[in-house]
Amino acid sequence: MERSEADRLLRDVELLERRLNELKQRYEQYFLGMEKLEPAKLRREVEQLIQRYSGVPIQNTGLKFRYDGLVARFNSFQNYWNRVLREIDEGHYKRDLFKHKIHAQERSAFLQKSAAPTTSAKKPEVLSQVFDRLIQAKQQTGESTEALSRERLAATLKQQTALIKKRYNCKRVAFKVVIEEGRAKVKATPKN
Repeated sequence: MERSEADRLLRDVELLERRLNELKQRYEQYFLGMEKLEPAKLRREVEQLIQRYSGVPIQNTGLKFRYDGLVARFNSFQNYWNRVLREIDEGHYKRDLFKHKIHAQERSAFLQKSAAPTTSAKKPEVLSQVFDRLIQAKQQTGESTEALSRERLAATLKQQTALIKKRYNCKRVAFKVVIEEGRAKVKATPKN
């Protein structure tokens, strides 16, 4: 192999490595729903780079080792991608649960930003606001709201208010609905 061919091989192996890393990242984004289309064009480009040297003897053992490693890595990724694509087509893809969790966290961040200021649970309208926000947050996170009732929430908040006032020696307690780790909760804050 001449010097210019060796330089070209080195450039192609480095290009193959960059493209393969980019392809892996784009497939992960596609599987998470961040990309709408499968990166088929980039995949063909990587396949063409691999095919260019598939029958060519590579004299430089370092480059041959690197090229063979990239080919093996691509084949491994390809098996994984094909399996996941098949699972998506059949409706059995498991990472959809992971994607759902990510979207739930995004929704919770939105709810926390748009939530009204904290409120005290003494007045009936305040209790109603906390209850409505809790129902809304639980629906956003996909939690069941069947066991919730205004009476049960009122009793719990009354009990929490007494405990917090005693513990922190405060005059009032404010409540707000937050979503933490994908679950809706009512948080209490002591106020003077």
